[in-house]
Amino acid sequence: MNTQLLKKNFIDQLSSVLLEKGFNYIKSKEAFICKTEFGQKRFAITTYVYSSRDGFEINPGYHLRFDRVEEFYHKISQFEKKYHSNTATIGCSLENHLNNGEDKFRYYISNFDDIYQASEYYTSIFENLVDPFFEKYKSLESLDYLINSKPDKELSIINPIFRGMKGIIIAFFLEKESLFELIDTYSRSYETIYGGFYKAEYDRLVRLITKDL
Repeated sequence: MNTQLLKKNFIDQLSSVLLEKGFNYIKSKEAFICKTEFGQKRFAITTYVYSSRDGFEINPGYHLRFDRVEEFYHKISQFEKKYHSNTATIGCSLENHLNNGEDKFRYYISNFDDIYQASEYYTSIFENLVDPFFEKYKSLESLDYLINSKPDKELSIINPIFRGMKGIIIAFFLEKESLFELIDTYSRSYETIYGGFYKAEYDRLVRLITKDL
């Protein structure tokens, strides 16, 4: 079984639907991407190949990139410059966000007969889950509520490494009165996340944000 040809046929089938919605498939990112005024919407189609089986498994995800947030974050980030344009502001696999990590949204394509049904399945997921997610979180105000309204509560849609940093950037842009309270709350969390490894990066961001306040 030619797995690459199988994958290409699946992507071509799904593209015939998503292109009409403004999403183009970018092979290097394994995602359908739509550019917006604020940045990008990404419908990720992450695939896995196993030596014990023909075909491939799909694990879908959704991500939003707000250019303004990411550009500010990368003023202090440890990412190499070549990766700056690829980071997302929020996002993860659907299974991690909606199903406690269980593989409810995965699909295994083992032969060409599976392609049409898989495409129909992910078209339905896009229309009923992915597109509404993009619509709900298309503004900084909606992200602020999602990330910062309960800063002590776990949030699966954003990696805890980045949550506090993205959270205070958004609060800073929106001139939130709660900015300094959020800075203190997230500062405490960074003392324990990965043994405090990212605390220095967070502190650099805090200095950048507060230097003129």
